[in-house]
Amino acid sequence: MPHTLPTIPAELIQEIALLLPSTVDIINCRSICRSMTSALSTTALFKRRLVSSGWDLDAWEAEEREDSMLDERLQRWMQIDFMHIRVLEFLAEACSYEHFQPVASGIDPTAGLMEASTSRTRALIQWSNAASNRSSLS
Repeated sequence: MPHTLPTIPAELIQEIALLLPSTVDIINCRSICRSMTSALSTTALFKRRLVSSGWDLDAWEAEEREDSMLDERLQRWMQIDFMHIRVLEFLAEACSYEHFQPVASGIDPTAGLMEASTSRTRALIQWSNAASNRSSLS
């Protein structure tokens, strides 16, 4: 008798995925079964992850091409989420107590990290896209 997973609503799978710390975890979960792939292959999930981190998606959505395929849009939002998480990890490590000593007492070294990480993430993605465009032309 084959073992099967009970049918879990896609909305519940997405709510659980919002709690996962990294984009890689979501990508790994997508490979579990077809229902997980289907539930976790939506741009709305990655947009919600970014909004829950304080992002304003208006500018990002304005840059989205209308003629792009669903897979291209999903890939783009996964990439943005991945870069955002990596930048936050990098900044947290750089600002950890072992690496950073505030000059004056009362300074919060993490203040403004969200705004800084959003603009840095956008710059990294633009740089990455430009680099991949240059390599495809070669």
